[in-house]
Amino acid sequence: MMLRSQGMPPPPPVNHMYNLEEHQRRMLHYHRMPHTDPSSSSINTVKGRVYPPGSRFLPTNLGCVRVHLRNKVEKKKSGFITTLDLYKDDPWLLDHVQNDLFPRGEWYYFTPRNKRGASSCTRTVRGRGGGTWKTTSGKEPIKDKDEKVI
Repeated sequence: MMLRSQGMPPPPPVNHMYNLEEHQRRMLHYHRMPHTDPSSSSINTVKGRVYPPGSRFLPTNLGCVRVHLRNKVEKKKSGFITTLDLYKDDPWLLDHVQNDLFPRGEWYYFTPRNKRGASSCTRTVRGRGGGTWKTTSGKEPIKDKDEKVI
């Protein structure tokens, strides 16, 4: 899991290839030291696990694929990313998961892709009722440390 808190090493620069194994090795001690003081007013909890104040969930694209998507495919539970059909309702009526570990105004979901018509394999329904979802960036291949597309 990608969490960052004060005093933790900064993430690699944007142009640096993300090395998941190195990140996990560095962060292993952090994940085994949950904050346990129930009197603190700024404790972050996810699925019963407690994290120190200032912790944040900031996954990279590679981390999302290698950790969270793999867990989803292998039917393992994830405490951070849930499944929500984003297209079932107007965007402003969705029940967003409030999680103190997520940056303000950001949410992370797995969502089913709904195709338009039975014969269409390229057009995806991105709206419902009076609202739509808009793609703000093009497709980017996600690469591992050896520059292989995963």
